Amino acid sequence: MKKRSLVIICLILSVIFCLSSCGGPGSDETAETEKESVTESHQAGRDSQTETDKGSESEISVDTETDPSPESETEKYTETETEKPSESDSETETAKEPETETDVETEIEIETETETEKQTETETVIETETETETETAVETETETETETEIETETETETETETEKETEPPIQHSQLFLDMKAQIENYQKTNPEVWGWLYIEAKYLNTSGVEVISYPLMLGTDNEYYLTHKWDRSYSKLGAIFADCRTDPDMLDNRNVVIYGHNMAAGTMLHKLLKVYKSKSVFMGTNGCYVDITIYTTEAIYKFDLFSMYVTSAYSDYRTVYFVGDTHWVDYLNARQKLSKWSKNYEFNENDMMITFSTCTDEIENGRMAFHCILTEILY
Repeated sequence: MKKRSLVIICLILSVIFCLSSCGGPGSDETAETEKESVTESHQAGRDSQTETDKGSESEISVDTETDPSPESETEKYTETETEKPSESDSETETAKEPETETDVETEIEIETETETEKQTETETVIETETETETETAVETETETETETEIETETETETETETEKETEPPIQHSQLFLDMKAQIENYQKTNPEVWGWLYIEAKYLNTSGVEVISYPLMLGTDNEYYLTHKWDRSYSKLGAIFADCRTDPDMLDNRNVVIYGHNMAAGTMLHKLLKVYKSKSVFMGTNGCYVDITIYTTEAIYKFDLFSMYVTSAYSDYRTVYFVGDTHWVDYLNARQKLSKWSKNYEFNENDMMITFSTCTDEIENGRMAFHCILTEILY
């Protein structure tokens, strides 16, 4: 009986303890747990009663010593209640789990964005470095090419200067030096003195030669020297002058037209009419010849007469500008075909000629044309 009373007291204390720990109406699980605990306690009481009836007093005392005390039972139930989480704790943990998952996802997104930004920054840096390296390489190549070009130009200039230095100076003939001095002396009076014309003709059955020798003028128009001499003094004889379209550098021209009156007294270009009448002089046969020379301060230019004919003052015999090499060569061939006699020259684009123009009364507004090809340059 004593043991039963102790068991009942323990049960009552357990129930009170459970009620106080729950702090009010608990969950269904807690109630069931309490019921099971009470049932188990009653069952344990009955078992203990049966064993008590069968055992002796000594056994009762032994059993009493081995049975758990109310304090141990209380600890047992306390541990049981502590181990089982309440619904509120479960709900709290359940509520925290989504938050935790959301936080994890957010952290993952942030980390992903951060990695993306870092990757983008890295790519930008790489692109910038690549562009910079490319620009640097291009600049380096450009500088290298420029330096190479400058070096090449410098070397070329140096070679040219060396060639000039190594080339022997031109040995001028005394004739050239004399004529150069004469021209420069005339230029002191009139700077438009361009050179000197000298024509020498040897005719058949004559012992001497006939000469045409005058200063050669180059003015700004084709009118002034029709009535003015080389010194600018007025004269009906005029002067021998080159077309105003002529370049002062002889070799920069293709056709230099030279004008002069045909004076009855035999002056100026009158003596060319006698050449026009002599085939031997034109062809250079039978000891006859016509030698045509122009002196300038640069060189001595020798010409050969290859065509002469009568034409109109308005024909194209005075053409000085040509459209390309073909036009020029065709023009030379056409002049040769118009000649009274022909020397059958074969022309090329590098040829240069002079044309003498003087008046004639054989036709109305008639002109005598004498075309001479450059054959030699002397110094």
